[in-house]
Amino acid sequence: VSALERILFEQYQKAVKSGSGSSQSCLFPQQISLNPSDFSLVMGLKEEINQLGFEFEQMGDHMIVIQGIPSELAPCNEKEVFEGLIEQDKFNAEKLDLPKNESLARALAKRTAGSKCKGLKEEEIDHVMDKLFACEQPNYAPDGNPTYVLVSLDQISGWVRK
Repeated sequence: VSALERILFEQYQKAVKSGSGSSQSCLFPQQISLNPSDFSLVMGLKEEINQLGFEFEQMGDHMIVIQGIPSELAPCNEKEVFEGLIEQDKFNAEKLDLPKNESLARALAKRTAGSKCKGLKEEEIDHVMDKLFACEQPNYAPDGNPTYVLVSLDQISGWVRK
């Protein structure tokens, strides 16, 4: 999961910096009712969230309608992903001192990496490894956890003997 989180983080960070996040329109736009502070946060980050590939509009007091999501996330539960993005961004803001763009890229990568890892086939895992080693920082996930661990033959043989 850490490897995919690193890949997604760098991908989202580039999208935010370049303003080129691609979006896929939702077949059925999702309405989300937010509490006043979350609504204020979302509207304050609208440009950055749009740069990730989300498209949404205000609809009434403290409500938004998600009309598009980042293309690489489709198909997904738009409401769940968006709410998770906001919760993770709030956590990042509370625990870490990060620029808005980096916090959002980290938040989306963290929230989507786990679900994308489920059920990967061997060739998809190989593709993830290729993408990981093409990253600017392949050794660590954005939170500092290692993306891979080298295991020596001595360690493996020690496990087998036990």
